[in-house]
Amino acid sequence: MKRAKDPAGKKSTKDSTEGTKTVKGAVKAEEKKLAKKTVVEEEKKGEMVAAKAGESMNSQIIQQIERLMKYYQTQGDKGRQFAYRKALTAIKSLDIDINNAD
Repeated sequence: MKRAKDPAGKKSTKDSTEGTKTVKGAVKAEEKKLAKKTVVEEEKKGEMVAAKAGESMNSQIIQQIERLMKYYQTQGDKGRQFAYRKALTAIKSLDIDINNAD
């Protein structure tokens, strides 16, 4: 562990790794902010896409599940990523159109 010198030339008890930890914390905070911004932008796109007439409910559901999967990927939640991937596979393999939530 290196000790930094203060301007007066005395050794400081401050660990030089503290600055690294602060930078890493700032990077993580920026990544979270960017992920949240991406999700909000995707929501807006999803609303516009859902408003299109004639689009099947299957494709709307697939888009929303993909959006959720991307969000949980940014959060590092592998369990939810796996679950949403399974749901996507199931919906994409359907031969019928989904008409309602029941």
